[in-house]
Amino acid sequence: MRYANTLRSVGHFEAAEAEYTRLIEKNPSLLEAWYNLAAIHIITKRKREAKKDLQHLVAQAGKTGELSRSESNWAYNAQLYLDGSLSLDNLTPENLFGAAKLNAPKTKRPAK
Repeated sequence: MRYANTLRSVGHFEAAEAEYTRLIEKNPSLLEAWYNLAAIHIITKRKREAKKDLQHLVAQAGKTGELSRSESNWAYNAQLYLDGSLSLDNLTPENLFGAAKLNAPKTKRPAK
C-alpha cells in the first residue's frame, strides 16, 4: 500500500492505479485501496469509475467485521457521496481525503 500511496503522492497516477488495482485483486477488503483508487479516478477525470470504487468500498465495509477509525471514515464519506448528501459533481481529491475529515462513529459489523 505504501508503494501505491507514494506513486500517487508524486503524481504517477497510472502506476498508482495499477498498484491499487493489483492490491484489490489480491484482497478486495482493502478499503484504503478502494478509497485511493477512487481518488485516482477523480484526479484523472473519471468520476463514474470513482463512483463504482466508492460503491465497492461500501459493499466491502459491510462484509468486514469491526472497522478501524480510518475504515469507518472512508466508508462513511463514500456513503455520503453515494446517497447524494454530498455531490459527486463537486468531488475532488482534496475533499475525498478530507481537509476537514468527517468523523464517523466506530462501527461493529456482525461477522459472516
